[in-house]
Amino acid sequence: MPAPSPARKLYLLAERHRAPRAQIVGALAERLVRDLGVPGPAAVAGLHPEQLSAACRSELDALFDRHLPSGHDDPLAWAIEALEGRRAHRTTHHTPPALVWLMLDLAGEVTGTVYDRAAGTGGLLLAAAARHPGATTLVGQEIDPISHAAALISAELAGVEINLGRPGDTLSEPQHHALAVDLVLANPPWKRATNRAWVEHCISALAADGRAVLLLPASVCTDQQGCWTEYRANLVSTGLLRAVLALPRDQFRGTATPCVIWVIERGAPADGVLMVDARNWEGGVLPAGVLVSAEEIGGRGWQLNPATYSGDTPAEQVLRDVADVQPSPSGEILGSRHWLPEGEEGVAVVEARNLDGLVIGEMRRVSAEDAERLAKYRVVPGDVLIARRGRLNRVAFVGEEHAGAVYGTSVIRVRPRDGVDAATLLETLRSPQVQGWLAGRSTGSTLPHVTAAIVGGVPITGVEAVERAVKPTSQRGGVQLG
Repeated sequence: MPAPSPARKLYLLAERHRAPRAQIVGALAERLVRDLGVPGPAAVAGLHPEQLSAACRSELDALFDRHLPSGHDDPLAWAIEALEGRRAHRTTHHTPPALVWLMLDLAGEVTGTVYDRAAGTGGLLLAAAARHPGATTLVGQEIDPISHAAALISAELAGVEINLGRPGDTLSEPQHHALAVDLVLANPPWKRATNRAWVEHCISALAADGRAVLLLPASVCTDQQGCWTEYRANLVSTGLLRAVLALPRDQFRGTATPCVIWVIERGAPADGVLMVDARNWEGGVLPAGVLVSAEEIGGRGWQLNPATYSGDTPAEQVLRDVADVQPSPSGEILGSRHWLPEGEEGVAVVEARNLDGLVIGEMRRVSAEDAERLAKYRVVPGDVLIARRGRLNRVAFVGEEHAGAVYGTSVIRVRPRDGVDAATLLETLRSPQVQGWLAGRSTGSTLPHVTAAIVGGVPITGVEAVERAVKPTSQRGGVQLG
């Protein structure tokens, strides 16, 4: 078993000593002050680091000596995120440095006010100050008091002044009224219920020629519920939306949810939206985009997935054309009351945790009578199983040894039709292109969830050439915004 990461060690240390994260973050802030040789920021006092036990302080010092601060761009953000632990249900994520600088590239020159309505630990605002010395005012708001204090500490250490007001919810109690800012930078919390409110909230703060660069879950480009289609239509038709960039997956610790950047600008309406498929971007120059007219976007139902407009030949088939896609059994017909006691003979049930190329691991069991009742959910050799929630890349081929097993509520079954190679189908479903396609249409920001209908709609061409439907645009140059 590999050694725990520094972040995991920090979390375990806090658990063992029952140390509140405020005290841990405060101790790290004190350490940064000492290492950098600057006066202690006033915000450190509010985190009560002196309350840590001597043993905890000693272990922290040993950990920081090995890993901090030189090894991390934002050690305070690193500590806060590490201390959330694996059990936390998170919908906010600290913006990785590569995406921070990309967002600033898209922002262009800034000489006035920069505003972050979900400031976190202040990373976007401080990066904007470093990139644009002409930015005269940095304004933000943050709901979490620990992140709020960390942002103030980081600003003091950097010799930068930011106005964060007091901790509070920007949507329900905004503290910076009547702003008309030159640039809004934001990576707001990813919650389906509030995603659109955050976009509108950021637009409302823009000056007459202001620009907003927003990091959002990819689902905002295709969501058809809650009037999203009408909202995207309005953004495109009025010329507010200037560019959409689809980014590589796995940008954030703790979630595989794909993300996009929207660039919104007031002023003269744009003559289309620049669609940039940057899912294979690894830093440096972005792929060239495709300028798409409002008429074409409207003809595609106001969908804003850049891969749709890449210029490649669209897929001729979808998965349901070459395979039978069977939904999961419901919890009503297969639930905890049906499990046999451990060690008792019965029929195996394949769950998502058993999917890893092949069906593996220990399995729970049901009686032969229950298995007969669940006949439509039994598998045969050659079936392909895919997880319907969580890590969607859990896919497996069913071999002879698992013939007749039942698949559980966390699994969708794909049964290839005659002439379709199951091994190729397995690799297709595990490919980065299809995984990105599924994640972009999943529901749930921290635990992606797909249905059999979504899986059945996976675009394919003869199964073996998925790339034809979602092939990235060639790299011919950087993104240029007016």
